[in-house]
Amino acid sequence: MALSIIDAREISPWQRHTTIMESFDNLAQGEAFLLIADHDPIPLFRQFESSRANQFGWNYVEKGPEAWKIEISRTTSAKPQTDGNCCGHCGG
Repeated sequence: MALSIIDAREISPWQRHTTIMESFDNLAQGEAFLLIADHDPIPLFRQFESSRANQFGWNYVEKGPEAWKIEISRTTSAKPQTDGNCCGHCGG
């Protein structure tokens, strides 16, 4: 199956990260998309590290100079939401 493509160059600057993060959140475990950007998206990588730690893969397919292509994958499902009364391990 071919990867879906998100071309950040075609998204308004103020909507890029939100659009990309929402697309990631809609991935099932093991799925991925290809991100295309006109620069190395290090700030986006840091956002993934801080808000989706241990849930994503980040693999450079192409590193410029005209385009950066990164395969972003969901490696694990999100942590279960808890009400603060349990550890969340059981999903409760």
